[in-house]
Amino acid sequence: GTAADPYVVAGGKTTFNDLAGVEWAAEAINMLADKGIVNGTGDGNFSPLASVSRADFVLMMMRSLGITGEATKNFTDVPEDAYYYDAVGQAKLRQYVTGYEDGSFHPTAE
Repeated sequence: GTAADPYVVAGGKTTFNDLAGVEWAAEAINMLADKGIVNGTGDGNFSPLASVSRADFVLMMMRSLGITGEATKNFTDVPEDAYYYDAVGQAKLRQYVTGYEDGSFHPTAE
């Protein structure tokens, strides 16, 4: 990558098996996958019509901003072993997300 675009990926392009019907979005989806912002849902699929959880949205947002790091504090309902723990914790630290009055985030909600 470069300072202008730290996410430039050398090599091939990502393609998913299940983008029929959403051809209008395929190029953007594949580019985001090449940059490591999205990963798909496994077995070569992206599941473009699936709902996105609050935690996955925050994870994609933090990846797109290039923000990484370990979370030292988090919401009460974000498990420490969750793949999105650090991203949600970093978003909370930076006040990108605030959660609910009871200290929860509802990470699996749509």
